[in-house]
Amino acid sequence: WALELDNLADHPDCPETTILGHTSKITRCLWGPVNKSLFSGSDDATLRVWSIATCKQIASKELEAGARSVAYSPGGDLIAVGLGSAGKGGAKKGKQGLGGRFVVFQADSLSLAAEGQHPHESVRDLKFSPDGRTLALASQDNQVYTYDATENFAQRATITANKAFVTALDFSIEPPGYVQTNDGALALAFADATAGATIPQPATMRDTKWATWTCTLGWPTRAVHGALGAA
Repeated sequence: WALELDNLADHPDCPETTILGHTSKITRCLWGPVNKSLFSGSDDATLRVWSIATCKQIASKELEAGARSVAYSPGGDLIAVGLGSAGKGGAKKGKQGLGGRFVVFQADSLSLAAEGQHPHESVRDLKFSPDGRTLALASQDNQVYTYDATENFAQRATITANKAFVTALDFSIEPPGYVQTNDGALALAFADATAGATIPQPATMRDTKWATWTCTLGWPTRAVHGALGAA
């Protein structure tokens, strides 16, 4: 399994654009701070760190199950990994029921900073809020779970705005903070990121500015996807 890299003209010491290392499907890649490194998670139950300057692996962390999502804190000091079902040979023997678990590492050393588990199905997406105070986890069980990053990632709220497995989520830029989600039923939903309450009228959120936009369904894409099945 390989990572394919493009536009490496600024890194002459990296002659290869294909990086080999993972032994099972790569599920998520994420640029590190200032694009100096690349983090990748895989069904081989490892988190790996790659130097963009040399295209070489510089660190690796064994996980208890396959990695499904990876997220950096805004300050770049923490990296969170959401776990799910591992591929062939991925999960460690004897480690069952780890879908839905998340682990948070110090980005510089990959030492464990926090961990937790509330859902028991695979993590589909994972993101930090723009202020770094909240971590949100989208689950295969149709819900989004939020955690307080300032209180050792204690659970804060459960968002039940979706009726199918949640495929992606994004945080709003401005406080008090909202999340938008997409799900397997092609629905777009919105919720209060702190209290977890569903926004009953999605149209009120159409002009909200988002810190990221990984949801493929949204107000700007209505011409592409047609009418939105708002939850």
